[in-house]
Amino acid sequence: MTGKLWKAYTIQLLLSPRFWLSVLCIAGISSIRLFYASSTIKDTVYAYQLLFFWDAFRKLIPLFAAFPFAPQFAREWNSGYFTFIIGRCGAKPYARTQATICAVTSFLVCFLGLLLFIGFSSLVKPFYIHDPVRVVPPYGYFLEHGMPLVFMLFMAFIFSLSCAMWSMCGLVISSLFPNVYVALCAPFICSYLLEHLTDSCPPYFSFFTMAIGLNVLEGASPVVNFLYNTGFFLCWIVLLGLVYRIIIGKRVRNELQ
Repeated sequence: MTGKLWKAYTIQLLLSPRFWLSVLCIAGISSIRLFYASSTIKDTVYAYQLLFFWDAFRKLIPLFAAFPFAPQFAREWNSGYFTFIIGRCGAKPYARTQATICAVTSFLVCFLGLLLFIGFSSLVKPFYIHDPVRVVPPYGYFLEHGMPLVFMLFMAFIFSLSCAMWSMCGLVISSLFPNVYVALCAPFICSYLLEHLTDSCPPYFSFFTMAIGLNVLEGASPVVNFLYNTGFFLCWIVLLGLVYRIIIGKRVRNELQ
């Protein structure tokens, strides 16, 4: 039954307008500055750096990344479909499947949206004009060595992983308060609060510096920083998945009593 659940969710997402609309919304949000401040943007890499380092529109991306699947539990609980699925596959497989698909879907939505943004920006702006001032460690190493696309892909991967973590926050919180709006707003609120609360922490534990790919491990190579960032967010995703499984288990036991 678990395999059928995977298949059902995957087909539902791929055929759902929510998935592709979210991708387009992230690409659109990322591209807004290209329209109203085009004259100040030198190239695609500069537009990309503005989005991550200074642009307030970055805060909206976790919301759209959560849109396709984070509210799934709330929808199923409120429709009564939750009881039917649990009766067929059990609490643990259900929670594990939902947590995994939520994380993967949010990551893909964000990553694909950023790729579209890169593609669109490269059509209207030069890809990269070398400027030593904009070489920010650790991934500025790739700009110095003529690999601007690798620079942007590394940053997009890490940021998309952080959005997957925030979407998991939405899924977990909505399992406590089964409401679609709670599931959608929770990633935005959690990301905003935790980034500000950890702003004064060391960079290797600051959610802000980790998400935008700043120099987390000072002096370390880009690959080491990338592996640390990836491991950091994956650990949080796994931890939130375990919390979600515990909450679903308690809900099932309460339903059977």
